[in-house]
Amino acid sequence: MKRIGYIAVYLCLFCLLWFGWNDCCYGKETVVVIDPGHGGDNKGGEFEQYTEKYMDMEVAEYIVERLSEYDGVSVYLTHDDTETKDLTRKERATIANDADADFLISVHFNMSMNHNLYGTEIWTSAFSPYYYDGYRLGEIILEKNVEQLGLFNRGIKTRISDKTNKDYYGIIQNGVANGIPTIIIEHCHIDEERDREILKQADVLKNFGYNDADAIAEYFGLSSSKLGILNEVRKNTDIESTEDIIYPDTEKPHFVCAAIDTIDYDNNIAYIKLEATDNGSGLQYYAYCENRDDENVKLYPWNDDIDALYPTDNNQILVSIPLENTDKELYFAVYDKYDNRLTAEEVTVIPAIKTIDARENELNSDNEQNIVEITNSSDEKEDAKKNFNIVDAVIVCLLVIIAIASTVVLVYICRLDRIRKRKRKNVKRD
Repeated sequence: MKRIGYIAVYLCLFCLLWFGWNDCCYGKETVVVIDPGHGGDNKGGEFEQYTEKYMDMEVAEYIVERLSEYDGVSVYLTHDDTETKDLTRKERATIANDADADFLISVHFNMSMNHNLYGTEIWTSAFSPYYYDGYRLGEIILEKNVEQLGLFNRGIKTRISDKTNKDYYGIIQNGVANGIPTIIIEHCHIDEERDREILKQADVLKNFGYNDADAIAEYFGLSSSKLGILNEVRKNTDIESTEDIIYPDTEKPHFVCAAIDTIDYDNNIAYIKLEATDNGSGLQYYAYCENRDDENVKLYPWNDDIDALYPTDNNQILVSIPLENTDKELYFAVYDKYDNRLTAEEVTVIPAIKTIDARENELNSDNEQNIVEITNSSDEKEDAKKNFNIVDAVIVCLLVIIAIASTVVLVYICRLDRIRKRKRKNVKRD
């Protein structure tokens, strides 16, 4: 019996040493849990032909498909497409916890109230150390989807509940409550024209899923003998910080000013110098509109390049607008990375900017006016001449009459004088 006991002890020690050595040499297997957003009767965002629930599931399945081709990783879904119930956030986090997950990733697509936001973004916990875990992975995911698919980069963000002072999004709050780094991937907006153009690309959902999976592999340093990929753990040195809570930016940009720079009449373009600062999350979009409070406006990236994928840190940019859109006073607004907006005072472009057609019409109008004025002047002269001739005729007539009358009177006076002289002669003879 003692020998059996010794053998059992030796076997236990051997197992402990073997598995300990195995973990030391090869590392603990990485476990990743993918959470397709929504489910059951909850379809998520719906816009035209797009339904988020089905898109989330398809991308999640592609993540599993691709990530499973890497070595040393197990990947699970919180639910599949047969699930008839919309799992709570707590239930999803519990599944990840039961799987001993190293990371929980929730897959989503986005919409906005005014249907004008566009781009891809990551939401992570506001609390250390989970913020930094989420930031590192999120940065790799954004980099791949922005550069490979042409999406605009809306950045990595946090949100805190005003009521609980915890992470706002339930999946993140419950994930970190179980000690699991958790992020939400908002791949793009299904209701905005620029993102919808990207959604028309062939195999775009597969590309989303594969990009996400490759980013996860880079984050964990996973390699794939099957794919011939050799990765090392990727670290980011730009976010080293000792802050315990990373608060979201709730303030508007600090300053914005717009002024006319130059006008290119040949190409029918006005250039506006736009200057702005934001000391919080940084500038992301700009817009212009005719109504100061109009929120339903087209947004452009805060960058000189209209097709830019990344915002810039420039405080001043030169933007171009077609002159046909400047027939009224315009208001320019800027947005930070949390979509807080600040509007500048109006730019008066009416008196200063006119389209080529308008200028030609104005010149034609001036010419017509001049012709009319010349014509009117000629007519007036003709009328004046006519009036002048009539007056002259009347005067001449009067003068003629006066002359005739004067002649008659003179003749009459002369005859009377002759008659008097004759009478005097006759008197003297008598």
